[in-house]
Amino acid sequence: MGLLGKLRAAFCVGLTVGLVACGGGGDGGSDVPSSGNDTMGAPSSIIGKTVVQTVTDSDGVGAMEKGGHITYSFVDANTVLGDGLATLETTGWSYEHSGNSGKVTLKYATGESVDTYTFTSPTGGTYRSDILFYGSQKTDWHIGTFTVSDYTGGVPPGGDVGDDPAPTTGEVAFWTRLSDTGGPVSITVDGGATGGTLTQYFTSGTPTCGDEGTVTLVLEPGSHSFSGANDTYTWGPGSFTITAGECVTYELR
Repeated sequence: MGLLGKLRAAFCVGLTVGLVACGGGGDGGSDVPSSGNDTMGAPSSIIGKTVVQTVTDSDGVGAMEKGGHITYSFVDANTVLGDGLATLETTGWSYEHSGNSGKVTLKYATGESVDTYTFTSPTGGTYRSDILFYGSQKTDWHIGTFTVSDYTGGVPPGGDVGDDPAPTTGEVAFWTRLSDTGGPVSITVDGGATGGTLTQYFTSGTPTCGDEGTVTLVLEPGSHSFSGANDTYTWGPGSFTITAGECVTYELR
């Protein structure tokens, strides 16, 4: 089984799946997670962690039911296992963190989900998940509480790791040594298909993919475009090449 068959996570895809009905679009509601404890930091990396969400509210009738559970296991940089709604192959994912907030973006052929986690303790807090369906631009959301723990191996319900196949995706890590860039740098890759925000800089050494202070993205092999900008400067447009199983580091100067 190819690695893409391992990159799977939970995503609500509609009534035809026969697992959980999806609700209609909405404005996101007013019952959003609290800001939490500002002294509680989100982890620098989500790799090696299992996140279990418990739904407390959702968008419209038929969406993920209150009290339902969704599980994500971020096994390694190329392997995401999921259970709870429909289980689809991911085409890429990324993780960002700032203060007590962490954000996971999961992309699929049919859409994407963005989960924002607010840590109120080292092992959990509150979350909000926003889901976009590419074809219809329809959106759904659900909120609730979550717990995070170390991934201990094995397969979550509905998952299938299989044998150890060759990797089919690679990574890129954007970073900078500039201490005065004019504010956070917004990174855009492939015309906005994915990206992130640089909020830190390095004083020595060269980071690698997944290191704190970088924007690390998991991408398909081949050529990709990028640009960067903040209130003062711009970078690019430029390009880089992803090789399966390898990490590319890209310094903004």
